[in-house]
Amino acid sequence: MRWAVLLILSCLAAQAAEPVEVDGLWFLDEARSRNLGVKLYHPSEGAGPWPVVVVSHGLGGSQWGYSYLGRHLAAHGYVSIHCTHPGSDWLLWDGKGFSTAVGNLKQANADPANWRERPRDLSFLLGCLPEIERRVPALAGRLDTSRIAVVGHSFGAYTALALAGLLPDLPEAGQLSDARPHAFVAMSPQGVGGFTPAGAWKDITRPVLLISGTDDDQPLSGRGKGLEWRMAAWEGLPAGEKFLLVLQGATHMTFAGGGMGEKADPRHLAEVNAAVTGFLDAELGGKPYEPQPVADGVWKAK
Repeated sequence: MRWAVLLILSCLAAQAAEPVEVDGLWFLDEARSRNLGVKLYHPSEGAGPWPVVVVSHGLGGSQWGYSYLGRHLAAHGYVSIHCTHPGSDWLLWDGKGFSTAVGNLKQANADPANWRERPRDLSFLLGCLPEIERRVPALAGRLDTSRIAVVGHSFGAYTALALAGLLPDLPEAGQLSDARPHAFVAMSPQGVGGFTPAGAWKDITRPVLLISGTDDDQPLSGRGKGLEWRMAAWEGLPAGEKFLLVLQGATHMTFAGGGMGEKADPRHLAEVNAAVTGFLDAELGGKPYEPQPVADGVWKAK
């Protein structure tokens, strides 16, 4: 009987924590001729309404990336929406030889159109939330549009911060910031260079969490694009609800859950999950954020 009870409790716990995954959603922005693929994760139980997190992938990524974070957020009462950004996505390398893939990735990173359109992709998706509720019946009436956050990694870190008010040096950029999100998480943020001038972060007044690692070197960029370079983003942010977590030994691909021949350390992923969820719980819940100690990480706040 004891083992039967334990088995039942174990099954119930697993069922309660298991999020629902919905893939294969497409949203056409006719004005920009961009068709965005979306995968989302939502809680398997509870009445909601649930806060919304939009996740932006790095260069060469897709809506299928960062599943470790999407599942964790959904298990903690969030709807996590992951999109594919056309032009800077997985099609740059899929089925290509190494040299062709590297060339495609470098060209996409240097294309100002990608830097302009990525933030607009997320703004467009925020406007699609009513349509998402319609297409996913389990979400009908359950998206809390008063509690929205944006999370991004690498190229996605720029994308998230652009919505927060980062000012890139881009031709015909226009308005990229969006007033709807309340909090932002940028993993592996860019430093100064390319389309990111000095002072680009000065107008970001909303809550921000930056996350990086001691071995967070920018792929395909040679030397000089590691943690020290990324700290320009931290130093450039104005004071007020801004936090930085640096994980000892974490690489650039750690935050993507692995890739490019690397396997992510599960401990690092657990620390990222805890930091992001704690930050969003506080900021979207209207409470001061109090970072929790991390065994192999260093916190800063301002």
